Amino acid sequence: MFDAFIVIVSIVELILTPPSMFNGGESDTGGALSALRTFRLFRVFKLAKNWTSLRKLLGTILRTLIHVGNFVVLLLLFMYIFALIGMQVT
Repeated sequence: MFDAFIVIVSIVELILTPPSMFNGGESDTGGALSALRTFRLFRVFKLAKNWTSLRKLLGTILRTLIHVGNFVVLLLLFMYIFALIGMQVT
Protein backbone atom coordinates (compact mmCIF):
# COMPACT_ATOMS: atom_id res chain seq x y z
CA MET A 1 0.00 0.00 0.00
CA PHE A 2 2.80 2.40 0.92
CA ASP A 3 4.69 1.78 -2.35
CA ALA A 4 1.48 2.25 -4.32
CA PHE A 5 0.94 5.59 -2.59
CA ILE A 6 4.49 6.70 -3.46
CA VAL A 7 4.02 5.74 -7.11
CA ILE A 8 0.68 7.54 -7.35
CA VAL A 9 2.13 10.68 -5.78
CA SER A 10 5.04 10.59 -8.25
CA ILE A 11 2.67 10.24 -11.20
CA VAL A 12 0.53 13.13 -9.95
CA GLU A 13 3.67 15.23 -9.60
CA LEU A 14 4.71 14.44 -13.17
CA ILE A 15 1.26 15.37 -14.46
CA LEU A 16 1.03 18.65 -12.54
CA THR A 17 4.58 19.86 -13.29
CA PRO A 18 4.85 21.41 -16.75
CA PRO A 19 7.84 20.41 -18.88
CA SER A 20 10.79 22.79 -18.74
CA MET A 21 10.40 23.72 -22.42
CA PHE A 22 7.13 25.54 -21.61
CA ASN A 23 8.62 27.87 -19.01
CA GLY A 24 11.78 29.07 -20.73
CA GLY A 25 14.03 26.11 -19.95
CA GLU A 26 13.80 26.58 -16.21
CA SER A 27 12.18 23.84 -14.20
CA ASP A 28 10.31 25.26 -11.23
CA THR A 29 10.07 22.34 -8.82
CA GLY A 30 9.45 24.38 -5.68
CA GLY A 31 6.38 24.38 -3.53
CA ALA A 32 4.02 21.61 -2.63
CA LEU A 33 5.12 19.28 -5.40
CA SER A 34 8.68 19.11 -4.14
CA ALA A 35 7.31 18.37 -0.68
CA LEU A 36 5.67 15.28 -2.15
CA ARG A 37 9.12 13.99 -3.07
CA THR A 38 9.99 13.62 0.58
CA PHE A 39 7.60 10.69 0.79
CA ARG A 40 10.04 8.76 -1.39
CA LEU A 41 12.56 9.03 1.43
CA PHE A 42 10.23 7.15 3.76
CA ARG A 43 10.70 4.06 1.60
CA VAL A 44 14.23 3.79 3.02
CA PHE A 45 12.84 3.70 6.56
CA LYS A 46 10.30 1.08 5.52
CA LEU A 47 13.16 -1.00 4.14
CA ALA A 48 15.19 -0.50 7.33
CA LYS A 49 12.46 -2.14 9.37
CA ASN A 50 13.41 -5.56 8.03
CA TRP A 51 17.07 -5.05 7.11
CA THR A 52 19.14 -5.14 10.32
CA SER A 53 22.46 -3.90 8.90
CA LEU A 54 20.73 -0.89 7.33
CA ARG A 55 18.99 -0.22 10.63
CA LYS A 56 22.37 -0.23 12.43
CA LEU A 57 23.81 2.10 9.79
CA LEU A 58 20.92 4.57 10.12
CA GLY A 59 21.31 4.48 13.92
CA THR A 60 25.00 5.29 13.59
CA ILE A 61 24.25 8.16 11.23
CA LEU A 62 21.69 9.55 13.67
CA ARG A 63 24.12 9.42 16.59
CA THR A 64 26.78 11.11 14.45
CA LEU A 65 24.39 13.91 13.49
CA ILE A 66 23.67 14.56 17.15
CA HIS A 67 27.39 14.99 17.84
CA VAL A 68 27.81 17.19 14.76
CA GLY A 69 24.94 19.34 16.02
CA ASN A 70 26.76 19.89 19.31
CA PHE A 71 29.88 20.88 17.36
CA VAL A 72 27.89 23.37 15.24
CA VAL A 73 26.48 25.05 18.35
CA LEU A 74 29.99 25.38 19.78
CA LEU A 75 31.31 26.70 16.47
CA LEU A 76 28.57 29.34 16.26
CA LEU A 77 29.32 30.40 19.82
CA PHE A 78 33.00 30.89 18.97
CA MET A 79 32.12 32.80 15.81
CA TYR A 80 29.81 35.10 17.77
CA ILE A 81 32.44 35.77 20.45
CA PHE A 82 35.18 36.50 17.91
CA ALA A 83 32.82 38.73 15.92
CA LEU A 84 32.17 40.76 19.04
CA ILE A 85 35.89 40.97 19.74
CA GLY A 86 36.53 42.02 16.12
CA MET A 87 33.94 44.78 16.37
CA GLN A 88 35.57 46.14 19.53
CA VAL A 89 39.06 46.11 18.04
CA THR A 90 38.23 48.06 14.89
